[in-house]
Amino acid sequence: MRAALCGNPNSGKTTLLNRLTGLRQRTGNFPGVTVERAEGALRADPNVTLIDLPGVYALDAAEGEEALARESLRGDRPDAILNVLDATSLARGLYLTLELIATGIPVLVALTMLDELPEKGAEIDFAALARALGTTVIAASASGEEVLAGLRKVVGTGTGEKKERDEAEPASGRKPGEARRGMSGKSSAASLRKTIASLPGCKNVKKTGNAQPCSPKLLSQAGGAGTSGSCRGRGGGASAVFPVPPPSRKEAGNAQPRFPKLFSQAGGAGTSGSCRGRGGGAPAVPSVSPAALYARADEIVARTVRGAAETEARARSRRADAALMHPLLAWPAFAAVMAAILYLTFGPVGGTLGGLLSAAVERAFAGLDGLLTRVSASEWIRSLLSEGVLNGLGSVLGFLPAVLTLFFLLSLVEDSGYMARMACCADRLLRRLGLNGRAFVPALLGFGCTVPAILATRTLPDARDRRRMTLLLPFCSCSAKLPVYSLFASAFFPGRETLAVGALYALGAAMMLPAALCMSRLSPGGESTFVMELPSYRMPSARAALSLMLTRSRIFVRCALTTLLPASLLIWLMNRVQLGGRSALETLAGAVGPLFLPAGFGNWEASAALLTGLAAKEAILSTFGVLLRAPGAFALRAALRRLFTPLSAASFLTFTLLYTPCAAAFGAARRELGSTKTALCAAGIQCLAAYLAACVVFNAGRLMGLQ
Repeated sequence: MRAALCGNPNSGKTTLLNRLTGLRQRTGNFPGVTVERAEGALRADPNVTLIDLPGVYALDAAEGEEALARESLRGDRPDAILNVLDATSLARGLYLTLELIATGIPVLVALTMLDELPEKGAEIDFAALARALGTTVIAASASGEEVLAGLRKVVGTGTGEKKERDEAEPASGRKPGEARRGMSGKSSAASLRKTIASLPGCKNVKKTGNAQPCSPKLLSQAGGAGTSGSCRGRGGGASAVFPVPPPSRKEAGNAQPRFPKLFSQAGGAGTSGSCRGRGGGAPAVPSVSPAALYARADEIVARTVRGAAETEARARSRRADAALMHPLLAWPAFAAVMAAILYLTFGPVGGTLGGLLSAAVERAFAGLDGLLTRVSASEWIRSLLSEGVLNGLGSVLGFLPAVLTLFFLLSLVEDSGYMARMACCADRLLRRLGLNGRAFVPALLGFGCTVPAILATRTLPDARDRRRMTLLLPFCSCSAKLPVYSLFASAFFPGRETLAVGALYALGAAMMLPAALCMSRLSPGGESTFVMELPSYRMPSARAALSLMLTRSRIFVRCALTTLLPASLLIWLMNRVQLGGRSALETLAGAVGPLFLPAGFGNWEASAALLTGLAAKEAILSTFGVLLRAPGAFALRAALRRLFTPLSAASFLTFTLLYTPCAAAFGAARRELGSTKTALCAAGIQCLAAYLAACVVFNAGRLMGLQ
């Protein structure tokens, strides 16, 4: 059995997938975290596969997350749909539920956030909700066996309905799952599908002519309890933040949206007729206005939900938003939050743990080197293990605590709901650069890793915006560069590590602005609408943050074993092979070194480190560790002071910040851009920008008398 997991953003969909399958998909409080389908076998029954679809509010968009979800349901039709509903925002979530039921695929509804209902004075009648929807409703906290039983139940019901339809019309020639016009279903689910098809506002798309459709994501009218508000950008203006009162469908009824074209090729249960939309292509199904679906959702909520009064917690959220989303206070507050995160990363938490680990690594490696001496190992073996393996890996391992601390703290801030609000605040600035607030999501992911950030650009609805963000993301400082920053900052700017690293992050973000502005001037495009839910402020989940830390640590170790170790061994080997009295590595890097004299670091060791950094930025440290014969962070800091001055170190860090991230990021960019030539040109421009910026930093510092 194959079941699709579908629901609104922030509904707990991916969290449920992780619990039921044991996967470790990332969760977040903004759309765009799930950018591709993730599949996992149900723990309770490995024969059942759950497919995690992106979080969507509807299925109407031509591109982006909605299109991916719709095509997954239409082209690769699952046996069932596990629809995740946020119990605190039932009215909003039911819009998608009604659409999913209308497809004819059996739907199992799982309610999340049930623990928050008592705080809101609300209660849901499960039996009444199941009768209204005509399907099974369970709690998302149910065991895997209960979820499995629910899926089998709805699939069995759906199979019975299909058999009855086939018996009633054996020679119709219909496609599987397609309903005949005017057919009367016997189950309540089929009855609901008929009800949806007959709702007010149901009209043939052909009759709408060339009317402009509008997205049904009317969050400002359909927020429901537990949602602090919604952010919506219109046209070329700034984003607006709307409080969410009890839903008013009268306002939604004044709009002229049309019902999403579900399964325009194959039709769906409860639909009738065939027509052609504005594109004149494939046949489409009838449409229903969002106002009619919202009215149906309100009717269901009125019959199944009791209470739901506003609580003091929601009032506090509104008061917090008044300050944190204020036009003048939002960005200073964001800067303060980021400064606190960096301080903890390089200071009391990450710095302390990193120092302890570095000391332990150096003692362990010294003991191993002593053991090799006592057993009279050959000089070649000792050099291979000590210089090639231990020095290469030891120079990187000491910075693992700083990386994990950064991810842990960012995860806590993200889970609180704060990052979604900053995406809304960023919308006004990004629109001046030809983008919108949705671009904030891949940019934020880019500070973790460029590869998933590039994949997250698929959530942007406009192809032009996707290309722009793919080209801009290398300017975001990924976590792989953090060990390099930490090492140089502690070596050359002791006591000011937070300020130095913060300046690098700010420089990367600042470089994105003129680059984006140039792109918008060279390739202007139309304005796009930005809609993003503002989730309630919630206590961050330490368990989710720890899970992300463990995931990142596994990635770090895997990178060390698959990339850094081979790179260290290759560097060691090239440094041992002699060509004309110099090592092969010195000959190669020495030919490149003079190019960096205007930037202040023309030595061949720095050039060799930058060359290996093209494969992975952590390789910069492993290369220095091998070439300078420094087994750990403490020894490496002392060795680097013989190669760089504080000014040339700042120039080197600037180049490291801005040049192309890594081979994996280049491959992801090539796939998204669809052209190797374009990706190579982009990488070349990034390296040129990094070189020019490094030269400016070094020479401007010299003019100011800095050393």
